[in-house]
Amino acid sequence: MLRARVPEKLKELVEKFRLNEEHYKSHSFLETQVRVEFINPLVRLMGWDVDNEAGNSPEYKDVIHELHSGNRKHIDYVFKVGSEKKFLIEAKRPNEEVIGNGDHANQGKLYAWEAHIPLVVITDFEELAIYQGYREHRPEPQPQPADSAATRLVFTCKYTDYAKYWSFLYSLLSKKSVMLGLHDHLLRRLDEVKAKISESVYAFGEFNLLYSIAQSFGGEDYSVEQDIEIGEYLQATRPAHATDISMQEGVRSPLRIAANSVSHAPAAFYLAPVYP
Repeated sequence: MLRARVPEKLKELVEKFRLNEEHYKSHSFLETQVRVEFINPLVRLMGWDVDNEAGNSPEYKDVIHELHSGNRKHIDYVFKVGSEKKFLIEAKRPNEEVIGNGDHANQGKLYAWEAHIPLVVITDFEELAIYQGYREHRPEPQPQPADSAATRLVFTCKYTDYAKYWSFLYSLLSKKSVMLGLHDHLLRRLDEVKAKISESVYAFGEFNLLYSIAQSFGGEDYSVEQDIEIGEYLQATRPAHATDISMQEGVRSPLRIAANSVSHAPAAFYLAPVYP
């Protein structure tokens, strides 16, 4: 994992949204505004040249805005290195639900399938959901109920937890992570784990499969600004009926984190299936 301190700018964005949440969640606050005021600054913190300030030619831009994806549809953001598309972001207005919204989930997954993009992020800044995107030989996403909001879902969180998950989000979505190969490594591990478990698997309280996978292999010390141990947090919030899913051979134990200290815990994450 990449060590990433929580930026002051992120704290400012979170506090700004918290203090004015009623306004941002009103019908008068538009998608264009949430992009400019919150999503663009958020991806800048992850190292992406969202405005092409470097002046790169179109084929070498970090971010493509409004990429045409067929059927007169356009993807809000596509993040790439050279010609290789790494992930997309679909922006939504904060007065719309993101977590659990099957229509938004299906839209993002369909865009990813059409454009061959392996990871989908849907966010209105208030909430963030991450889905598996395009995989070779995987069928085209289908409308609900065949594909629900839970299908291919791998992570969710709310803006109040961005600081808690910052090192994880940075390790998955930052330009540095992409350039170092950590982004691709996480997606490979995700595919390996997903091949062994049910399509719809939830943790108690929030969905964090990809977060759990990210903690299951070694790397740089994982650093967060909470005085808790992640292993103890998961154990404390584990439902009684949850099933341990141990990581396979060749993977180091996840790190249990406390302020300024690192220790090792058994390689397991705590998940329970959701039944229709």
